[in-house]
Amino acid sequence: DREHKDRDRDRDKDKDRDRDHKDKDRKDKDKDRDRDSRRDKSKDRDERDRSEDRDRRRRDRESDRDRKDRDRRRRDEKDRRRRDDSEKEDRRRRRDASEDRSDRKDDRSEKKEKKEKRRRRSADRSDSSDKHKQRRRRRRNSSD
Repeated sequence: DREHKDRDRDRDKDKDRDRDHKDKDRKDKDKDRDRDSRRDKSKDRDERDRSEDRDRRRRDRESDRDRKDRDRRRRDEKDRRRRDDSEKEDRRRRRDASEDRSDRKDDRSEKKEKKEKRRRRSADRSDSSDKHKQRRRRRRNSSD
């Protein structure tokens, strides 16, 4: 009977040891799983952070690019307006200069016309005075 008890006790001890081993194994597995889970979460978090950083940098680059594009468009628009204004001013100046030239030309032609009229008038006068002189000469000659 005693032997029987010893065997039972040994068997119980073995069972306990086995149970303890199983518990330890389970605990180790749980630890491993937890560690893996934490590592995975950490990896996920790191990946998410990297992804967010990438996205933020991309958005920053895009916003920089957009800002630069906006600035360039604004500068181009200003330049175009300035160029248009200067072209308008040049056209106005050329038109004014052309009008001035044509005015001077008109003034010159008017002066020429006046000169021509004066010359004609004086020529007419001289012609008529010559005729008058000839008549007087004839009269004088005929009366002599």
